[in-house]
Amino acid sequence: MKSCGIVWILCALSLLPLRLAAKTAETWLYCTSVKVSPGTFKQLGQTSTLSFSVDPNRINSELAVSGTGPSLYNTLLILDAPSFLEPLRAPLDIAVPDPGDLDLNGLPDFFDVSLELTSVKTSGTFSLDDGMEITQGTVSAVWSRPAESTTGTVKIQVNVNGLGSLGTFTHSFEIFEYHGALTYTNAGTNLFASVDLERAGAAGKFQGPFHLAQIDENELSFAPSQWQGPGDLNFSVLGSYELGAEDPLTLLRGGQLTNYFGSFFFADGDPTTSFENEYDLWVLEIHDGNDSDKDGLPDLSDPVDGTVPAVKGPVLSLSVAGNGVTRLTLTGTAGQNVLVQQADMLTSIWQGVRTATLGVEPITLEFPASTATTRFWRAQVQ
Repeated sequence: MKSCGIVWILCALSLLPLRLAAKTAETWLYCTSVKVSPGTFKQLGQTSTLSFSVDPNRINSELAVSGTGPSLYNTLLILDAPSFLEPLRAPLDIAVPDPGDLDLNGLPDFFDVSLELTSVKTSGTFSLDDGMEITQGTVSAVWSRPAESTTGTVKIQVNVNGLGSLGTFTHSFEIFEYHGALTYTNAGTNLFASVDLERAGAAGKFQGPFHLAQIDENELSFAPSQWQGPGDLNFSVLGSYELGAEDPLTLLRGGQLTNYFGSFFFADGDPTTSFENEYDLWVLEIHDGNDSDKDGLPDLSDPVDGTVPAVKGPVLSLSVAGNGVTRLTLTGTAGQNVLVQQADMLTSIWQGVRTATLGVEPITLEFPASTATTRFWRAQVQ
């Protein structure tokens, strides 16, 4: 069949039974790392700079959670002053504000963009090793951030035993919170799911599959997946068992028994750099108010009885809009990650041109007019 010089193919596959209707659950996501940009201190017309990094080759401004306490963080302190022959560098342990969860929404208040942070004091320690002796140092920090803002200000004073204060540096800091929906369908003890999350207080989003499996009524595991994130970059989510089966990362049900909490790692938290182990540990919270059979158990934890039908899809249809723009419409199982491919001949090598994660509603993709006399399209589940 030809339409305006374009040959199109329908990938017609049957849809899932109605009993696998898609459901949505409210979802929050935040990065455990805090970005503290370089700060300055001016004295007698000279400027000193204090920076932080977990990357040995560059300053990435990251404070990374240490795992030894809920608010204790690690980083490398880098202090550059005009009187120094070279920057002072020392491993730093520092606490970030830990005001708890006063509004009881499951999100720590420090990482909750909607809440204000006013002059919260924390401290930290570091050790200077010049090869001959070790000198101890301390830092004291005062953190503030207005409500509905991703960024705030932290003033950090650096003290070295025997030398006193090296100055109080003024920095901006940034947190990363996302909020949106997990869309899922039940199939036995499997959950075919996807996320669509917008950054709170700033531009950015995460979209992609997040397939789950019920371990029991209180615990879910998740499969490795790939999301499209800020800057239209690809972020790979490590699955529950990829860091070891003895201590898997899973989602646990707790709180009001409709909430699920857990953490996961991106394989690379910042794909724009060659260093992978930065901004990579994130915490996920899901609130599932669905209870189809009214048994008090959220549908995320409630297996579907009977034989599990095969998951099928997607369905692709094509039309031509004004100015020769090709418009593709994709429907299928919510949570499926789909690669759209094109070729000028059926015997040609198919080229991937777009990825998309299917949701409850059809997805429409548009492509500019082509000079090719024919073009074939197909959608492939990844």
